[in-house]
Amino acid sequence: MRRTLLWILGAGLLMLGTTRPSRAQLVVAAGLNFDDITDIEVLDREATFENATGWHLGVLYDIALGPVALRPGVIYRDMSNVEFDLAGMPEHFGFDVSMIDVPIDVRFRLAATPLVKPYATVGPVFSFVSNVDEEFEDAVEDFRLSADVGVGLELAIPGLGLRLYPELRYAFGVSKFINDEFTLLGQQVRAEESARLNSFMLRLGVGL
Repeated sequence: MRRTLLWILGAGLLMLGTTRPSRAQLVVAAGLNFDDITDIEVLDREATFENATGWHLGVLYDIALGPVALRPGVIYRDMSNVEFDLAGMPEHFGFDVSMIDVPIDVRFRLAATPLVKPYATVGPVFSFVSNVDEEFEDAVEDFRLSADVGVGLELAIPGLGLRLYPELRYAFGVSKFINDEFTLLGQQVRAEESARLNSFMLRLGVGL
């Protein structure tokens, strides 16, 4: 995890050190993610995943183009403990997983006042597994694609030259999160359905 955070910090410094257009801004963002994995059937039993609450931290590069902005970023996301049950089994299962998200947002300004500018975002998110418990490594897909929509406010802070970006976001899985085939309890199993990861996110960004 330490290496991952250093990698994110390095990406942010690289963005900051790059010559920026006059309407571009580096944004440091952090927040909470509320993750939901769709249920699947394995070993002829239903596997029910519990909702997981985690956190995320990263950097975004907001390039304003009039009422529209392009905003790529790099986000470290920790899903904490993902728990699930197999129907009829007394044992409770769980694993920790973290990912690197690479969102490419298109941000649309909905209105404009001197201090408050509401906006909406839409775009793809490319996710790469950063860390997962060893016994579940082959169960979780190394790469996944999701589609992200959100709403937020751009708040100018007079006298400080800073901008705040509180956001509510929803990401729905386009590709699967759990592999169709993996090892569980020492057995090679095949899932009857593709489990997908959907997430609500509360995020606050600070534009530097």
